[in-house]
Amino acid sequence: MRLIQEVRARLPTTICNGPMACLYPVLHRMENNGWIKSRWVKMENGPEAQILFAQKDGKDALDEQRTQWLKVHGVLTQVWERERNSMSELEEKIDAWRGQLIAGGT
Repeated sequence: MRLIQEVRARLPTTICNGPMACLYPVLHRMENNGWIKSRWVKMENGPEAQILFAQKDGKDALDEQRTQWLKVHGVLTQVWERERNSMSELEEKIDAWRGQLIAGGT
């Protein structure tokens, strides 16, 4: 449950409609791939909780996925930064033209 609480605290609901909607498909896929194992445990003061255990293959897959994600993240960051700079340059040109129009109109 700590995983769910952590995701809930960090991820806006506008991105994912509740942590369970985002996490459970991923967790099921990970379990089907043998990357994690789970079992239900009766908690002393509350309902059962599903406990997840990372497997060796899961740790290796996580390292590989993390490396791939960092590459994708780096490329996207560069593209977005270039686009932001292009937009800033365009906005500066528009402001300059606007200034020229206003100055020419008086």
